[in-house]
Amino acid sequence: MLAALGPLCGALVAPSALRAGLSNAVACRKSSETVHDVIVIGGGVMGAATAAAAAKAGAKTLLVEQYGRCHPYGSSAGDGRIARIAYDCPLYVGLAHAAHRMWDELSARAPELAAGAPHRVDTPSGSGTPGEPVLAAWVPRLGQPVRRVCGSLDFGPSDSESLASLMATYDALGEVYELLSPDDVAARFPQFKLRPGDCAVYQAAGSVVYASLAVATLYAAAEADGAAVCEHTRVGKIELGEQGAVHQVVADDGRAWRARKIVVTGGGWTNTVLKASGLRKLPLAMSNEQTTYFAPRPGSGIDHSAAAMPTFIGHYFDDTPRGFYGIPAVRGGVSGVKVAVMNEGEALSERPDPATRDFGINRRMLGLAREFADELFPGLNASVVTAIRCIYSNSPDFDFILGEHVEHSDVVVGAGFSGHGFKFGPAIGQVLADYALGTDEVLDREVHSGKFSAARFSPT
Repeated sequence: MLAALGPLCGALVAPSALRAGLSNAVACRKSSETVHDVIVIGGGVMGAATAAAAAKAGAKTLLVEQYGRCHPYGSSAGDGRIARIAYDCPLYVGLAHAAHRMWDELSARAPELAAGAPHRVDTPSGSGTPGEPVLAAWVPRLGQPVRRVCGSLDFGPSDSESLASLMATYDALGEVYELLSPDDVAARFPQFKLRPGDCAVYQAAGSVVYASLAVATLYAAAEADGAAVCEHTRVGKIELGEQGAVHQVVADDGRAWRARKIVVTGGGWTNTVLKASGLRKLPLAMSNEQTTYFAPRPGSGIDHSAAAMPTFIGHYFDDTPRGFYGIPAVRGGVSGVKVAVMNEGEALSERPDPATRDFGINRRMLGLAREFADELFPGLNASVVTAIRCIYSNSPDFDFILGEHVEHSDVVVGAGFSGHGFKFGPAIGQVLADYALGTDEVLDREVHSGKFSAARFSPT
């Protein structure tokens, strides 16, 4: 019996981990007549967070993922993501504060989860993607904090409309920030060299969330609270009954599971899942983006780690027009600073499977990132450590799509995260779980007020 569990658990671990493995094996190996309260389809950060929130609330929960936890083909793997409150919209600021608290609660629970969870994260094997050597460094050891506070720095021309709007929102909400000149930045953060006439807005609450570690810890939390997880399982069909009935999710291989509510968090595959349910698509556009890592210049004497360097966003939207963002070098990740241009990737199909995507380095995007690195980061070597591709799933207005599908109230959708959703993971997961379970929370009512409502778009 233990030998059969080897591929599932990875190694002999604590009894609670074996119980979770047995539960998953029973739930996933064949069809079941069990009626789940919630089936979550798509196991990136949003799906894992939704399953964790639903399971914590006591709901019988099943999470179905077509690849494996922390796989590199979507938007949720990697060393780190910016976790900022730097938004010019009060709703995003409030959601970010909620997410920060929830990330820290997950971190506090991490040692307990590590004691009872298998230390296993799926990494690609022989897939031929250039990210493979780097992804090996991202396999997390559970038990560590998932967030590191390092501050956030937004900078650009002094007359930047986006920076002015950001500061106006901070002022209206009473958020603490500092307005810095180029000389101030050079003295305090020598990693940066701003242009003459630039300014910077520093916010101390900014942070990095360790992406793969965070996702793996969310999986561990979901499983510890009773959720079952089916990995390497692609959904082929969703048989929907009347609203309020029991519905059936059918895998490509014929296995089937039943549920009262279905949450779709499929990222770039969201419309593929909706098509399998017979529901109309959402207005999503996928793009194949790229993040680039630059090595510190030998002998520069500049510390580019998260202990000394904040996350950053360059607001050069008016004159270039182009923006970029990045994070410092983080532990357990690539030995370089991440620099990426915004929304420059090529369009992808509605089913962006690995076989149909280009994982090679995009030379145009590399050149744009290198221009910023050469000009604004004096301690970086413009030679590239590596470049990694990832999917953006964009809504028309770049705001999230959260809530019940307009054609069926038993199907809840979390989509359109548009390249800036990861930081909100546990808060979004709570919102989606509340929609599915019928919980009326203050945060949910604010989200449903219109900005993120799934009903603001007519599905195509």
